[in-house]
Amino acid sequence: MPKEYFLDGNGLNCTQYGGGFSFNNTSLPPVGTAVAAQEILIYGKTTPCAFPFFPADQRFSKVPHALSHELGHCLGLFHPHEDFFCPEPPTGGDCENCGDKICDTNPSPDLKYSVNQNCQRVPFDFSACSGSPFCGENYLPDFSYSPDLNNIMAYTNYYSCSPIFTPGQNTRMMETLQNNPLLQGFRFTFYGSNVTINGNETWPMAGFPPSGNVYINGNLTISPGAQLTINSGRIQFAPTAELSIQATGKLFLNATLTSWCDYWQGVRVQGNAGAAQSFTTHGLFQSGENSRVENAIVGVGSLNGGIVDANKTIFHNNNLGSIIGNYAFAHPLSKFNDCVFETTHKDKFNTP
Repeated sequence: MPKEYFLDGNGLNCTQYGGGFSFNNTSLPPVGTAVAAQEILIYGKTTPCAFPFFPADQRFSKVPHALSHELGHCLGLFHPHEDFFCPEPPTGGDCENCGDKICDTNPSPDLKYSVNQNCQRVPFDFSACSGSPFCGENYLPDFSYSPDLNNIMAYTNYYSCSPIFTPGQNTRMMETLQNNPLLQGFRFTFYGSNVTINGNETWPMAGFPPSGNVYINGNLTISPGAQLTINSGRIQFAPTAELSIQATGKLFLNATLTSWCDYWQGVRVQGNAGAAQSFTTHGLFQSGENSRVENAIVGVGSLNGGIVDANKTIFHNNNLGSIIGNYAFAHPLSKFNDCVFETTHKDKFNTP
């Protein structure tokens, strides 16, 4: 998850993206309609056990799926026992308008302190809830219900419950992710293998999310004579991957090239060892203002005179920002114009 979604303290910043949560409307639309989550905070606290922490009543959560539960709220889900709109009776009822407004989740009471370590329903455990504002006769669960104890959005607090989302919950989350404008930064296009550009392409293409974000689990190669223009988004590469611009291929970058896990290999621009530098014989990497190349072994490397034309580009946390290989001719077309080369943390290469 991008670092900008985390608070400097010990919480996940979902004030933009939706755990204790609020919606900007008083009624949740049925599945198939976008949900606009306004605020969610997911708290964590550094402890030997690293349990999620809920500051309202100073309790640690024993739920191994707490993050999944709270992110479910980010993506438009309520608890199965939700009664804000109208409670859903034990035998079911208006499932589209009551409870969690999802029809394949069993009607449920609040299960807090009434499920044991074997994932079985038990009488309300007053000793376990001591000190909690949710402890008292008003919170005794209704045993006429047959709830699904394994649902991630239920209040089942032990490891032996095997948490799941239902198909209806999955649909709700997918449609919230696709339609909520506050969540578009999380969406991406995924390529599971090498990608080769053989013609003239511009990204984002039709079918890309509005963010333009792309994950590539392989190399991205721009073939001779081909051209790729990237106008927005974060293009993220696997650790073994590189972006290879072949001789006479061209990349026009107005976006971010970065890793998705660990460092990636970086950009390689191929030239022509037997010819003077020219746009008709050499590969071209051209980057515009506010473009970024991040977290690479080598940000951009030029081989055999490959042309690097970087303008107000940020080279961020790379092991080496750039390498220009040996070449018998001059580099009249290559330049770094008002670029920034920066390292903001001590990385695994032990650079300053």
